[in-house]
Amino acid sequence: MPPLPRRELRNLVRKLDASARPAQQRQALASIAALSSGHREDLASLAAIVAAGAIPPLVQLLGRVDAPEDVQRDALLALSYLAQNSENSIAIAASGAIPALVQLLRSDVPAPLKATVIAALMILGSNAANASTVAAAIIPTLVQLLAPGSENLVQELAAGALLELATQAENAAATAAAGAGPLLVAMLGPGCSSQQQRLASSILMHLAEKAGSAGATATSAAIPPLVQLMGHGSPAEVQWCANRALRAMQGSSAENRAVIDREMADAEVLQKMNGLGVGTPRRRVTCRRTTSPQVP
Repeated sequence: MPPLPRRELRNLVRKLDASARPAQQRQALASIAALSSGHREDLASLAAIVAAGAIPPLVQLLGRVDAPEDVQRDALLALSYLAQNSENSIAIAASGAIPALVQLLRSDVPAPLKATVIAALMILGSNAANASTVAAAIIPTLVQLLAPGSENLVQELAAGALLELATQAENAAATAAAGAGPLLVAMLGPGCSSQQQRLASSILMHLAEKAGSAGATATSAAIPPLVQLMGHGSPAEVQWCANRALRAMQGSSAENRAVIDREMADAEVLQKMNGLGVGTPRRRVTCRRTTSPQVP
């Protein structure tokens, strides 16, 4: 693929300036977003876009509270594609993109745009240099998005991102500290989708395994609904995820083990859980992991 013309790129970047006419700015932004998308596998072209100075004005446009939705979307898409290069990812974070993205995630924007924001933050966080900064910034907001008032798409994507983050002990502890426990318990209820139940069960498993005493406390209220999910009415994958969560909770505290023993008094549930390995540490079951959303 031929390299992108430097002069053309510099002209486009100049038109992103706040002093440019809105129509010119929008057209230049759409062009840069299209170029970033079309050359996302071409590291040299992505580097040329960055060398032309695109990152700072893109971040500024992203952080404008009065920016139209299409401007926010195109700036977000361009930054998301550029961030898939490691050096670009560090530069984007250094330009203030992380707080701008979190602010956008907290705002009243449509669910598809929030999905792209979550994807962009997870891309930035996949770079080890940005990981702790992204996690600290995003976890409280992701936990808030688990609330029942959130749209199902946003709730599930927030849970998927938390599931990925909670594989690290410090992130699991931060998730518990942010008050995720009751919201995850609510996602186990009979009115929730199997996807929500699987995600909630899997996050609870990580909290019980990795967040210490805070994780044991945060997950204790989940034991009764998790035991109920072991019943015949639940899909097999939901049962497996509930089983893994309960296994983790058995080891998290003596109190949780006692509650599990009490809740498993029903012989049918006890038989099913024994068959799946609860109380038998040698037996391991798998729960399909949900990945974070991908940039279109």
